[in-house]
Amino acid sequence: MAMDASSLPDSPDALKAIIADRDSYISQLEEQVRLLKALHYQAKSEKAKLRNREGQFNLFDEAELAAMQLEKQAEEMDSAAEELEEVAAHVRKKRGRRPISSDLPRVDRVHDIADEDKTCPCGCALSKIGEEVSE
Repeated sequence: MAMDASSLPDSPDALKAIIADRDSYISQLEEQVRLLKALHYQAKSEKAKLRNREGQFNLFDEAELAAMQLEKQAEEMDSAAEELEEVAAHVRKKRGRRPISSDLPRVDRVHDIADEDKTCPCGCALSKIGEEVSE
C-alpha cells in the first residue's frame, strides 16, 4: 500500500477518499492489535481457546461464537435430559466447631464496673450494653 507522490491524484476529493480509506484501515489494525494484546495479557484461565489447527485466533467473530455456544448448550441439555438417573438422598455431617464435653467445668466470669461509674454525667442510669458467651 505504499504510494509515492507522483502516483497521487491531483483532485482534493480523490485525496480525501484515499485518506479516509487509510484511516479506516489503520483503525482496523489498531483494533486487532488491541484485541491481541488483551488476549496475550489477560489471566491464563480467561485465555481464548484456539479455534483452528494453525493456531490463529479468529478476530471479530463474537456473534458467530455466541451462536455456536448456544447451539452447543442446547445439544448438551437435550442429551442430559435423556440421561437422567435418580440418586438417593444422603445426609451430610454438620460442619463447624464441636461442643466441649459436658464433664469439663464451666466458670461464669462477670466483669462489672463500680456503682458510681454506672451513672451518666447528666444523672441518667447507664444500662448493660451486651454480653459475650464463649466456651
